[in-house]
Amino acid sequence: MDIDTCEGDIDTFQVDIDSCEMDIDTCEMDIDLFQMDIDTCEMDIDMCEVDIHMCEGDIDTCEVDIDSSEID
Repeated sequence: MDIDTCEGDIDTFQVDIDSCEMDIDTCEMDIDLFQMDIDTCEMDIDMCEVDIHMCEGDIDTCEVDIDSSEID
């Protein structure tokens, strides 16, 4: 949940999502929006987090990177 603080770690989080883009063909659009919101560090990040959660089945390996970035 550290993402809410919009710390520098968001940059790493964004990179992880970018590398996962290939693994999630169907969720590619949601990821794009998620990256957009990260750039502005808005509260909308919470909404995008839900979208990512819905795609959880498609991004099994991605999920680990996302979780690590949230903790860091």
